[in-house]
Amino acid sequence: MKETIGQQLDIKNFPFTIKDKNDNQIYWEEFNRFWIKTEYDSNGNTIYVVDSRCYWHKSEYDSKGQEVYHENSDGKIVDKRNSCRNLIYEDSDCKPYNLCIANTTLSLIQPLEMKWQPKEDITGYELAMCLPYLLQPSLIMPHQLPVDALYMRHFEIVNPNSNE
Repeated sequence: MKETIGQQLDIKNFPFTIKDKNDNQIYWEEFNRFWIKTEYDSNGNTIYVVDSRCYWHKSEYDSKGQEVYHENSDGKIVDKRNSCRNLIYEDSDCKPYNLCIANTTLSLIQPLEMKWQPKEDITGYELAMCLPYLLQPSLIMPHQLPVDALYMRHFEIVNPNSNE
C-alpha cells in the first residue's frame, strides 16, 4: 500500500493539514490514513477535491464567483455555463436527454431494453451465444449488440434512441 503524506513525514499528531500560501487547506489527513486533497482557483474557489476513497468532485465558477459547473464521481453533473438551458444530469436516470452546450445540441445514447423471449426451436448454440447478454450485470448499449446475428431473435429489443 502506498504511504500517505503523513506516513512519509512520520506525523504523529492528527489531523494533519497542509495549507498553500493563501491559507487554503490543500491536504488533510486523519490517523486512519483517510486523506483529502483540494485545489483552488486564483480567487480561492474550490475547483477540485479528491479523497483516499477515490471520491472526487470538480467545479467551475463565473467571474462573480458563482458556481456554474459541478461534476462528481457519482456521475452527477450540474451545468449552468450555457445560455440554452441549465443541465442537470444524473447517471441513474434513464430518460432521453437533449443537451444544448455552446449552441450545439447533443443527444445522449440510452441503453437498449432487452427482454428474453426464447423461441421453442432454440438451439444449444443460440442459448450459449445469448448467455452473455442474459448474465451481463450492466446495461447494453446499441453499439454493443450484433443485431444481425440469428440468435438475437430470442430477445425483444427496444431501442429508445430510434425516432420510430
